[in-house]
Amino acid sequence: MLNAWYICVYFPRMPFHLDLLFLLAKWKLIILKLLGMFVKLFRGMILWVFVTDRELMLMGAIQLWFPLSKNILYIWHIEKNMATNCKRHFSTQETFEDFQYKWRKVVYSTSENEYEEHVKTLQQDHPTTFNYLEETWLPCKQSFFRH
Repeated sequence: MLNAWYICVYFPRMPFHLDLLFLLAKWKLIILKLLGMFVKLFRGMILWVFVTDRELMLMGAIQLWFPLSKNILYIWHIEKNMATNCKRHFSTQETFEDFQYKWRKVVYSTSENEYEEHVKTLQQDHPTTFNYLEETWLPCKQSFFRH
């Protein structure tokens, strides 16, 4: 399995973004050095948004080097991760699709009350996978990037 971290950086009022791929970067020192080089590359520019996977070490390093930036998690990556970690808990494709549908209702909730209601429904209907969501993704809800 290839260990890689993907970062997408969006620049305000610019018609492009920068995609970075960190391969085999397992150690914090390597990440800090790579991001330090990135800082030198964009000296004088404020980088506002980083779109990453949920790699806590990488997110911490970004916060250290770019304290004014926001690190957001792309829903597509979250759903791919959930499919990898949760699909085996469902006996049919139909029940997995129901889980995904209810998860999206949680993600795209427009109010806190609606969010809480959808979380409760998801917990009641899919208790075996809810613990994974509760430990991994729900604490990051403020960082979700909805398209």
